[in-house]
Amino acid sequence: MVQHLLAGSPATFYCIHSRVEKANQLCYEVFTNEADAWKQWQGEPEPSKKLLDLLLRLVFLVDIQVLPNLMQLLAQLITKLPQDAQNITLNELYSQVADSDDVVRKPMLV
Repeated sequence: MVQHLLAGSPATFYCIHSRVEKANQLCYEVFTNEADAWKQWQGEPEPSKKLLDLLLRLVFLVDIQVLPNLMQLLAQLITKLPQDAQNITLNELYSQVADSDDVVRKPMLV
């Protein structure tokens, strides 16, 4: 949906913000209930992992005006994760950026 909205649309910011809030809530619930929940991420993905993957994919779909806000929200979300989950998420984001051919976004993401 975000891909088809107008560039810089308030609806885009709202969609992204609400998804980040939901991911934050799901990750908090998972990691407060199970200390080693990050290990399950390598097997069958939890809803929090699926939502986090969606947010990481949005980095390459949103328009350039929305990208700084998305990156800030993702950074806040990632810092709230346990250290091992942070490493897994950042490694996945790094591999996506490294494989990207997008010359507009890549310098900003790096």
